Amino acid sequence: MTSQPLPRASAAIGSPIPSTFPIDDLRASGDISMPKNSRGPYEYSADYTDNSFRITATYNGPPASGVPKMFTIDESMNLREGQ
Repeated sequence: MTSQPLPRASAAIGSPIPSTFPIDDLRASGDISMPKNSRGPYEYSADYTDNSFRITATYNGPPASGVPKMFTIDESMNLREGQ
């Protein structure tokens, strides 16, 4: 997973992405190119509140050595493998 699309999208709209900014609008405008909910063998989900978020990537591909089954990133940009 790359962490580049959302910072680029944030720069494109001139400010941090607000929690209410529809991700589908970023896709439609071409500011991000990630297909909805998946990219390669990973499927993505998001959990958020007014003050925090967590994006979870779950690997659904064939067994592969050294490939994390799941990882998360939060509003502090802390990347964690596993739950």
